[in-house]
Amino acid sequence: MAASEAGYIGGVTFAVSLFIGAVVAFSTGLWIVAPILCVVVPFMVLWYSSLYLQEVKRNRPEGFYLHSMHFYLVSHKLAKPKFLVHDGRMQLGCSYRMNSIKAEAKSSETK
Repeated sequence: MAASEAGYIGGVTFAVSLFIGAVVAFSTGLWIVAPILCVVVPFMVLWYSSLYLQEVKRNRPEGFYLHSMHFYLVSHKLAKPKFLVHDGRMQLGCSYRMNSIKAEAKSSETK
């Protein structure tokens, strides 16, 4: 797992566990639950997500999923594109038709 991916996963997990810990602490009165959840849950999620990404990311470059998430957001117009995105084939820039090229070749041979 890349450090940036671990940072994103850890940040989101910390926020979710803080919210759950605050709800549990408010409802039960045990304030110690919130800090324990904020420490334990992100480590567990990072451990299991690294195992999952290890299987999924075989033979792919670092940051592959960050780029694919960015392409998904751009395709749904939720983010500005950072990369050049081009669907289609490469163009040679040649506007000649094959028939006109053959005709010119025959006319130059006759001279």
